[in-house]
Amino acid sequence: MDRLTGVTKHHDWGSSSLIPEFLGQDEDGLPWAEQWFGAHPLGTGLLDSGTNLRSAIDNDPTVFLGPSTQYMFGNQLPYLVKLIAPARALSLQVHPGRNLAVQGFEEDEAAGIPIGSTERVFQDTTHKPEMIYALTDFVALVGFCVRRQARTRLEGLDCHLASRLSRRLRLATGRGIKPVVSWILDPEDGPTPYEVRDFATACSDRLQSGVSPEPEVDSIVVGLQKDFPGEPGIVMCFLMNYLHLLPGTAAFVPTGTVHSYQRGLGLEVMANSDNVIRAGLTSKHIDPQRFLDSANFDGIPPTRIAPEHPVPGLDLFRSPVEDFELTVATPAAPGVLSPLHIPGTGPRILVGLSETTQVQTLKGEARVQRGQALFIPDSDGPIILSGLGTVAQVSVP
Repeated sequence: MDRLTGVTKHHDWGSSSLIPEFLGQDEDGLPWAEQWFGAHPLGTGLLDSGTNLRSAIDNDPTVFLGPSTQYMFGNQLPYLVKLIAPARALSLQVHPGRNLAVQGFEEDEAAGIPIGSTERVFQDTTHKPEMIYALTDFVALVGFCVRRQARTRLEGLDCHLASRLSRRLRLATGRGIKPVVSWILDPEDGPTPYEVRDFATACSDRLQSGVSPEPEVDSIVVGLQKDFPGEPGIVMCFLMNYLHLLPGTAAFVPTGTVHSYQRGLGLEVMANSDNVIRAGLTSKHIDPQRFLDSANFDGIPPTRIAPEHPVPGLDLFRSPVEDFELTVATPAAPGVLSPLHIPGTGPRILVGLSETTQVQTLKGEARVQRGQALFIPDSDGPIILSGLGTVAQVSVP
């Protein structure tokens, strides 16, 4: 067991305060978008022993990962843990499945685009399903709404683009919403910046009049127009599902699901990948055709994950993939038989969410406070918790 220091990512959409405050550090005026805890090549955490986590695993994979994880995933940590703090919208994006990740990586390699470059889409060969656990109120757009809901949203919007969009939705009968999104992303025939501006103005007028069928969506459109004036991706956001997570709740985002996180602080758990296919709302490289080829355009609501409660004090958020699961443990919760045994095997990362928690394994003891992280190898065995804090454990199912 060793303390794990994360890697900070200063993307322009990040909050300048949420992550530093959570970590107990001073603000520095920079946008703290993400804090990575893991062993990805583009941001591997540092252990107190002096080596980075990736090197430590490479040097002794059996001790750190255990035979079961090695058998399933080879000599690599299968997941990546992040704090994520959007102050404004992330790009409209989708993550690839396994086959597309391998194919795309080989294509980017053949094109000679360096790993880590902003012009590169595929940074590795791993798929990227993910789970978001809200630490504050967290707002996101996830997947597309059904066409009937989209047409209801258009009622009362008095502008040319609303009429064009309504007609496109009617013509897409039997073909889902993909033809509409393809039109939105068409630079020749799609919405012009002036039409998008008028569309956002119509949403603002309806919002102020108090007759909006979904004021949260109108509000997002108005905000996006301020941050990304005239971008056609704003119209795509109008067609997506609005998701509001309260603190302590979680949602799963499968590969192929279009999403854009909007604001809040969350703990993000994903397969060990940094593959992102973007279509807009970003200064980074976009690939509209790859986006259209890889995204799911069915009208499906977001997948909220209801926690299981194996014993008092434990919330177990299972994911429908084999790469990771999340357990939130509060040893001082009412009815808990202290000390609290937290289930999980293989390599585990613990992140302190509040107060101070005592952590004990077969190999030793440590304390973890809010914002601190521990890496616990497979060889350390079971984990026992005590104290007043709450911790999040990411492990392999």
